Amino acid sequence: MHTPPTSPPDPDAERQHVEETQDEALDETFPASDPVSPFMPARPPVPPAAPAPTVHDLG
Repeated sequence: MHTPPTSPPDPDAERQHVEETQDEALDETFPASDPVSPFMPARPPVPPAAPAPTVHDLG
């Protein structure tokens, strides 16, 4: 199979996409008192705490 070459990403197209996404987010949240955040990083998962040893575990 022959895969056609891909062109490099167009920075203008990416900027346009980001602007459209922000405009859509603004439309979806209007009216609101808080400004729209273009990026909200995800928090890493918190590992569960190890159970405390009991008297039985200590022997």
